[in-house]
Amino acid sequence: MPEASSGGADACHLLFRDSTFDSTYGVTVRQHIGHTEAAVAEFARVPRPGGRVLVVEPELDAYAKEAMLARPSFVEIKNTMLFATVGQENGD
Repeated sequence: MPEASSGGADACHLLFRDSTFDSTYGVTVRQHIGHTEAAVAEFARVPRPGGRVLVVEPELDAYAKEAMLARPSFVEIKNTMLFATVGQENGD
């Protein structure tokens, strides 16, 4: 089994380089942060190309959806869950 790590940080200003992780996720964190769109953009910034993002919230607002749609190459939104595969910077 590959190594796994976890950590905590300000969701709107993650202290990690671009393309650092295989995946990122956030589960019911919206009520704890002031800028949902900034947090979702950060969740999409730090996975490597081809990495996965999962956001689970009772209500995904339009700002979060727009931020997520701006970067990943594939996004699937189902009620309370948003799944995405992060693409290459050149759109591959």
